[in-house]
Amino acid sequence: MASPLRRGIAACLLFLAAIAGAMAAPRAPVVSHTAYFTTTVVVATSGTPSVAGNSVTYTGSAGDGSLPTPQGYMDFYDGTAALPGCVDLLTTPSAGNLGKATCTVSPVVVGAHSITMVFHNGNAPFNGPPQTTAAITQTVTSLGAGPQLDAEVHYSDSLDITSPLFSTTVNPELIVVFFASRQAGGPSPTLVPSVGGLTFTKATEVNVAYNGREVIWYAQATAIYTNISVTVKGAWEGNLWVEGFTGFDTTTPIGATSTSNNGPPPPDPNVTCTTTKNNGWVWAAGSQNTGGVALAAGGGNQFVDEYTFGFSQEDWIERETAATPVGGTAVTISTSNGGWNWAMACAEVRPSGVAAPVAAFGTGTHANPQPTSHTLPPISSTTPNEVFIAFIDTNGPTTASNLVTSVTGGGLTWTKKISEGTQYDGAEVWWAVAAAPVTNMLVTYNYATATTGGLAAVTAWSGVDPVTPLGASVSGNNTTGAPSVNLATTRNNSWVWGAGADWDSPTSHTPGAGQAQFLEELDPSNDSYWIQRRNAPTPLSGTSVTISSTAPVGDRWDLVAVEIMQALTASTTTLTSSANPISPSQTTTYTATVTPAAPVPTGTVV
Repeated sequence: MASPLRRGIAACLLFLAAIAGAMAAPRAPVVSHTAYFTTTVVVATSGTPSVAGNSVTYTGSAGDGSLPTPQGYMDFYDGTAALPGCVDLLTTPSAGNLGKATCTVSPVVVGAHSITMVFHNGNAPFNGPPQTTAAITQTVTSLGAGPQLDAEVHYSDSLDITSPLFSTTVNPELIVVFFASRQAGGPSPTLVPSVGGLTFTKATEVNVAYNGREVIWYAQATAIYTNISVTVKGAWEGNLWVEGFTGFDTTTPIGATSTSNNGPPPPDPNVTCTTTKNNGWVWAAGSQNTGGVALAAGGGNQFVDEYTFGFSQEDWIERETAATPVGGTAVTISTSNGGWNWAMACAEVRPSGVAAPVAAFGTGTHANPQPTSHTLPPISSTTPNEVFIAFIDTNGPTTASNLVTSVTGGGLTWTKKISEGTQYDGAEVWWAVAAAPVTNMLVTYNYATATTGGLAAVTAWSGVDPVTPLGASVSGNNTTGAPSVNLATTRNNSWVWGAGADWDSPTSHTPGAGQAQFLEELDPSNDSYWIQRRNAPTPLSGTSVTISSTAPVGDRWDLVAVEIMQALTASTTTLTSSANPISPSQTTTYTATVTPAAPVPTGTVV
């Protein structure tokens, strides 16, 4: 038999072991009890399905409506993984003698999620083992297709100039095209004949910003052509002249070429070609950017056509009065009364033999667009509530307000969202909604004042909120630096687009990371215009989004950007009770939850 001392030591050891075991057990009740307590445990969701990235609240409840109210801790799980921030949540007493805890997360993984809650009862003397709820399914859907671009039409003020109709009468015949324009510094215009079989070669070109651009092309017609034309594409403005020659050298129809340019003070405009063959005939094209007085042809020269217009500029076609008898002669084509910024180009038409070439026909046209409105090509839609968005870039006027006074088309109500025009050029965004599909709608935008240059596009969209099609917007401008504006999206899966204008140069703009050019116009009037977009819709609301260019960095610019809003889908409403079943006279709380597919809607629950 153990001595009293030995029994006392053993009892002490057992007591200490019991205390150590109690300390090692997590959340052990303060008082042990042999009768474990279990209760009803459930987990509920604020709404399913939910949209990826949107918040969802899970509510865990413990209790069956009787006293005492269960108290303890709750853990929430997605499958076997504990939800971040949703472990060891202390319950709070709630109506109906329930202990509750909530867990709010923003699931982004699309698919079905198995959600459970584990309740750890901790109120003595009714403590018990952890209890796990039955699983509920939380379905997470994708953000949706987002805004969908269905159609687009655009217009550029960089004009295509088409000649009057002309015909050839003999085979072969030399067709020489002269183009004179004060607008220079941008990409070279191209010449396109209205029929096949004619291959035009550029003989010469001069392109000096603020002076002018002169281009001479030629082609040999080896068949008879009737009522054909040529078009100078990307011309913007100028004097287009077509001259036909017979009796030309079919091997080398164009001999000497030359160009020249100068600014104030004088000399007057002039260019010299040295003939390469007896009876070579020198013709020229010229432009003067400032002046406004009728020029006079130099000695031994005569004008073929002269065009004085608008801003006091001249574009002209000129030639020597007759072919030069002796090859190797320096022939100067010149004017008087000039001396401002000018450019000229000349070319020699070589004869086939001894006799000089013969000018068989000549025709031309002029163009100098300074419109107060433009109408775009027709656009159609196929779905109800199609949203039309117009992106408009303009060349002035030099004020930020009312660069475009109005937009009309389809009998729709067009609303300006944003504009920017501090740096002389301007950029704007307008929108309208068509309740029913439209067919061949013509959209016209009207300038505050007559202007030149620009780019406009009208786009048709489905999947866009017809009530609030455009959300956040931003504008910016600067005298230098890379163009850039930034906005924060206000709805999941919205798409950010922008429009910009560069006053200083016809230079292609390089989009920033994650962006692409939608349209760009490099205007010979020394400007550039562009419409730009993010590569894809932005998944989550509240995201900072940039529309920018990395180059050029030294020009003046105006830039706007808008958020194109994804359409809201129908919301669902669920009603839950704080206790079910309930006893007579028991207080019960009913909760109505509205679950949208995108942002939380507002309204009244009745």
